[in-house]
Amino acid sequence: MLKKLFITDFRNINSAEIDLKPGLTLISGDNGQGKTNFLEALFMVSQGWSFRSRSHDDVINWDAKECMLRVQGEIAVISESEFEQGFLLRRRRGAEVRVDSQKSTNMGELHGRYGCVYMGPEDIALVRGAPELRRRWVDVLMSKSHPDGLDLLRKFRRILRQRNSWLKTSDQNFYGDEQWFALTDIFVQLWSQISQRRAQVLEDCIPLLNEFYAEISGGAEDINLSYINGTGLELAELVSIDLQELQQILLEKMEKLKAREQIMGLTMAGAHREDFALNFSHGKDFRYNGSQGQCRSAGLALGLTAFEYTQRYFQQNTALLVDDIFAELDAKRRQSLANLITKNVKQVFAALPRTEDLPFSSDHLLQVQKGEITTL
Repeated sequence: MLKKLFITDFRNINSAEIDLKPGLTLISGDNGQGKTNFLEALFMVSQGWSFRSRSHDDVINWDAKECMLRVQGEIAVISESEFEQGFLLRRRRGAEVRVDSQKSTNMGELHGRYGCVYMGPEDIALVRGAPELRRRWVDVLMSKSHPDGLDLLRKFRRILRQRNSWLKTSDQNFYGDEQWFALTDIFVQLWSQISQRRAQVLEDCIPLLNEFYAEISGGAEDINLSYINGTGLELAELVSIDLQELQQILLEKMEKLKAREQIMGLTMAGAHREDFALNFSHGKDFRYNGSQGQCRSAGLALGLTAFEYTQRYFQQNTALLVDDIFAELDAKRRQSLANLITKNVKQVFAALPRTEDLPFSSDHLLQVQKGEITTL
């Protein structure tokens, strides 16, 4: 359980020291006052990245040169051991990270000790938005079930940059096939591992996704996931295939793309271009055939699936952050979602501009006004 959060100059929150309690905490306040900033701070100090921004400079208060976040908590599954972690960010100077007594400059060190899942109105973009959003969703879950997942993704991005740079600048006649194979071999090794792990996560998530979607939508139809990685292999095949066999398939695919890549100066296939789709039981894609209500329900089901999946690996030691997800739902879906959120969840932080939008009572109340956080 998360127990205490310290904030200094994070977005519009100049200074705050908040006791975090079990049960459901409602964060109320008008739009633009800092409710989502509070949730972002809690998420970022627990996970090591922001769900809103890629640049660390974005989270520093406009009038400040640095910001600081620190959280204290208790890992109940490990003999109720306490932990403390946080970071200091300076503009254009990177991070100073502390995990208990250990210092680091790697924000990834914050990840993996405590589960924290965010659900917001933008979750509908997971259904209809860009593939990058869905890749990030599955990669976050992959990093929960595989401790080296983040490192694997970093290595892939690094070799992708190197390979793209070589394709753009090299004299192909000078380098020949040897250099191409050296870069491509490492690239394919990393790609195959990421692809197989993503496939395993998606396969594990299908039963959870169906359960949550049925509850929110009233059991109207089943939902399925299909993995789009350019190999033609089905999800179950990707999970079960021998890794070396998969690498050979991917290497053959890269061979076929070689001439085109040399012309374009760009890597045309890889883990950075994969996607997954949500499908109805009859096979139609939600993106093009789902109504607004169906896509919203599917997006919320993905959020709940991520939470339940995370709880598996942190053994219930997971906080759920909910940001204004009830307002646009009809009464039935709102109540169904509320029942799912309050079921077996030990710590929930729900941000709403109007308390009447919350279809259940809260245990604790925080009010945010112009970045000032008050316990009521």
